[in-house]
Amino acid sequence: MWFPVSRDSLRTSGFCAVPTQAPEQLSAHNLSSTQIRVTWQPPAKHSWNGELQGYKIFYWPEGRQKDEMQVKTVAGATANQTVLDELRMYTEYSMVILAFNAAGNGPNTTVPVKARTEEGSKSLCWSSYFQSVPAFVFQ
Repeated sequence: MWFPVSRDSLRTSGFCAVPTQAPEQLSAHNLSSTQIRVTWQPPAKHSWNGELQGYKIFYWPEGRQKDEMQVKTVAGATANQTVLDELRMYTEYSMVILAFNAAGNGPNTTVPVKARTEEGSKSLCWSSYFQSVPAFVFQ
């Protein structure tokens, strides 16, 4: 399985090194048909190698890992959640996370977490349909 950050990318830059551990307790659950909330705990403080600048969540629809992968960057060492939005309805997404500092990206979590967006509302579908039907159809 391919992951966005390889072990080879762990490097040092000047006097600062990248984080040596991934964030912990990554979890995800759906909020709606187009949103998933992602939560995590920071990596152990001794692995930060300086101050964390934030996190990167890599996510993709199941079965389309490389060609449709997206990334959301969340700033701040104390951040522990975010919402992924503008997702496809009733689609399973996989996600991994990494922490980064001034030297670069640390390792990502090795086992992707999965969550499925909810089914879309039938009333939304009908509403969209009627908005696109010319007015003369109803006369």
